[in-house]
Parts: sequence; structure tokens; C-alpha cells
Amino acid sequence: DADQDLSTFEQHYDLITSSDQVQIYEPIMLNTDGEVTYTLLRADSYAKDNRLLPAGFDKATALPDFAVYGSALGDVDFQGGSDRVVYEIIGIGEVTGPLRVTAELLFQSVSPPFVADLAETDTDLVNRFMGMYDPAANTAELLAQVQQTVP
Repeated sequence: DADQDLSTFEQHYDLITSSDQVQIYEPIMLNTDGEVTYTLLRADSYAKDNRLLPAGFDKATALPDFAVYGSALGDVDFQGGSDRVVYEIIGIGEVTGPLRVTAELLFQSVSPPFVADLAETDTDLVNRFMGMYDPAANTAELLAQVQQTVP
């Protein structure tokens, strides 16, 4: 969602039902006016923080500096070491099985919305960063992939 509008973000999902939904594990900060910000110095709170948790992490007892924020807090499948996301495929019409479903876990060190927000600042350091960032590949790294055939 933030790729289209920097004031929005992709929610945390327990159930994916549409091709325009994607699970993104990330922190989303809010400024003092409750608006999305990607600038740390403007941050006041979190709208969402569903970064993948280390094994053994207990989100119910975590201190505020390390807490889970947003709807991931109430997601019982989102816990230390794992998250379970259900994909519900509807409206495939006359398609018959078996179908092969592929899920991928991708990693990107710097989010495109962060870079877009940063690029709006005209300073020597930002311009220097953008001069290195723009020609780079900037593609997400494939960390894991699973395929499943369903009837």
C-alpha cells in the first residue's frame, strides 16, 4: 500500500484473501500527529511492528522497546520463531486441480517507502546516499520458498 501512498501501509494479515494483500514484516512509525512517518526523529509511536520474532520470544511479556504493535499482537499464530498465514483462494472459476502453490519469503534491507520519503530531503548526505542507492539492483533477496500441490 505504501508504494502507492506513503501515508498508508500494508496491514498485518492472519488471512490473505485477495491478490492485492501481502504479508510484510516491518515496523511502521507514527509521528506526534498520528501520521505515518519513515523518519526516526519524527517518530512518536508505532502503528505496526510485526517484525519476525526470534524463537522463544514472548510478545505478551515484552518490554515496550521490543514489543509487537498493531494487529500482530492479537494474532495467536504470530509468535516467537514462527507465523502462520492462511491463503484463501476464491473465484478461480472453471480451473480444476491439482494446483501448484508457491510461497516465497523475501528480504529487503531498506524499504522502498523509506527511500521515497528520504529522497524528498535535499541534503548532501541524502543526495550521496541516493547516488549509491539508485544504480544498485535494489531487489529483494529470496530467503525461502515452499511449493505445495493442492487437489
